Amino acid sequence: MKDMTSMKTEVVKLLDFKYNDFSQNLIKGDTLIEIRYYVGSVKRQAGPDKQKSEKLYANQQKLIAKLQKQKVAVILGNLIQHPDKSFHEKGVDVRLAVEMIRLARENKYDVAYLISSDTDLVPAVEEIHSFNKKVVYVGLSKGQSFGLTKASDNTILLREEDVLPFIPCMHKMNLQQQPFEQIRDGLKSIETRLNDEKRQSLKVGDEIEFCLNSDKSQRIDVKVLDLIKLASFEELLDTFSASDFGAKDKNDFLIRVRKIYTKEEEEKSGVLGIKIQVIP
Repeated sequence: MKDMTSMKTEVVKLLDFKYNDFSQNLIKGDTLIEIRYYVGSVKRQAGPDKQKSEKLYANQQKLIAKLQKQKVAVILGNLIQHPDKSFHEKGVDVRLAVEMIRLARENKYDVAYLISSDTDLVPAVEEIHSFNKKVVYVGLSKGQSFGLTKASDNTILLREEDVLPFIPCMHKMNLQQQPFEQIRDGLKSIETRLNDEKRQSLKVGDEIEFCLNSDKSQRIDVKVLDLIKLASFEELLDTFSASDFGAKDKNDFLIRVRKIYTKEEEEKSGVLGIKIQVIP
């Protein structure tokens, strides 16, 4: 995922990856029984590596909490530090292989979607076939395991468009003092912008960091609940109340808008209503 997101201009929140939505999209017509996530367990260390290990441990605990919140089963293996100070997983692939075979023997699934390019898993895939179960190998074209491709019943090579929709992004926008305070105080629930090229990457579930123009240290984080794309600001007002935009009435709203956007810009790009919720 890091390779896929390295060129994006927004802050990509890999920690908030939507595993359930991604999995449902991946398996198409099959029924999702369970998602299992295998990873090496970070251990706290003393000595010169204490600070690094504490940071790794804290980050992994955040990840595990996020996974458990999405009801993803987390199975921990070992994480070994090599002499060069790098960390490598140990025994995670063995744990994965053993449990794939055990769950097949217990008739817990019909098709396993294996998201790994570790060729050491080929024997496990071959053993699973002896229980009349199928395996779909899920990987990337870069680093594809041809051993798993050959051993599996089907192969899915993920593209950016298969993954990016399930990764929330953090967008940054600036606000004048009045709308900033209205959003902060819960008096404005829809932010308006032109639906121009800059807004095309915005999607429901993303987060926006609003900064106060006069003091960038003041920020508000919000979650995008809905995106309303219309031809004009007048159409937005026909759909929602002026108070949703922090305005007293229609005329007040249009006066504010015209101070920022011209009629020509509006006609060229259309408008975007961003329904938001402040993140505590």
